[in-house]
Amino acid sequence: LFSGIVHRDFGYDNVGFHLSDHICTMDYNGPLSEADVARIEAECNEWIYKNAAISCDYPDDAVLAGLDYRCKGELVPPIRIVTIAGADVCACCAPHVHTTGEIGILKVLEAKSYKGGIRLTIVCGRKAFADYRNRFRLLAEASHLLSSHYENLPERISGLQDEKYALKVKISSLQEERLRQLIAEASGEDALFFVEDVDTKSIRSAVNALMDTHSGLCGIFCGNDPDGYSFILGSAVRNMQDAASLLRQELKAKCGGSEKMIQGQVHTKREAIERLLGYYSQLI
Repeated sequence: LFSGIVHRDFGYDNVGFHLSDHICTMDYNGPLSEADVARIEAECNEWIYKNAAISCDYPDDAVLAGLDYRCKGELVPPIRIVTIAGADVCACCAPHVHTTGEIGILKVLEAKSYKGGIRLTIVCGRKAFADYRNRFRLLAEASHLLSSHYENLPERISGLQDEKYALKVKISSLQEERLRQLIAEASGEDALFFVEDVDTKSIRSAVNALMDTHSGLCGIFCGNDPDGYSFILGSAVRNMQDAASLLRQELKAKCGGSEKMIQGQVHTKREAIERLLGYYSQLI
């Protein structure tokens, strides 16, 4: 039904089809807009409401020659033709319902670009009802959690995202200010700091500043023990590629860079990082 309407209105062919216990995917060799998909979905359901008859016949050669029907490649007679008058005529050997009403309902769940065309995911009948019921339950839960009517959820969620971003910017600003204070108070040859929620650009600037005033190992690790750390390490006088090799070997870090500065990620505890870098400093 869906493929027939697509072919009728756009001339596309159904070039891929997969039916599982849960969903059905259909591939077409041309693009469809969101509005196109919505309109075809609506027409499919109009056909379902009409409860139109579906016929399956084996026309003789003379009748078959005059038929305009969808077909994948050359077929050898007898050829079974399935017809929904006004919607589709196609060659098909699969089982079919007697009327369109038996489909129950058709719902498109997803549409995405695929190999120059489009792939649609649909559900029908009881599966469509089960999907609707599950989505309605999730929507009701979200509405309750956010104390907002479901029609206002997009606006409510957008507002929360804005608040989250504003808080993140504020936290980052406070972290950067704290970082500047730590740098100003740092003493000794080495200067290593552990922070959270500071962007990479700020960390790199801080490490460069530390390298101007400290002759030892300078670095900042951003993160925490459960999630790991991203880091930038530098030195004005030491070969940081040696430090990178040690970090990779001992802590399975992913890092690289130049002789003056390296950066990367490591997933381990702060204690292990401090111990290893303290050992590295003593080697120099």
